[in-house]
Amino acid sequence: LINQADPSTGFTALHWAAYIGHYEMAAYLLRNGASSHAPDNLGRWPAELAYGTANRKLIALLERDLLRGSCPPAP
Repeated sequence: LINQADPSTGFTALHWAAYIGHYEMAAYLLRNGASSHAPDNLGRWPAELAYGTANRKLIALLERDLLRGSCPPAP
């Protein structure tokens, strides 16, 4: 359920944490199995949403998680 997406936006809990710039929530979600590789309905990964917050710590966290695993091919 941690990667359950809202059908209207494709946002998972990690997308929302990234969108609002909530580092602690994003870190918690990642520690508990959230996927940073899940795109929303517009093809954006959570890290891309974090760029709009200017929260450097959050951006670094999400980018590190993306680089840890292999990225899936773009849709």
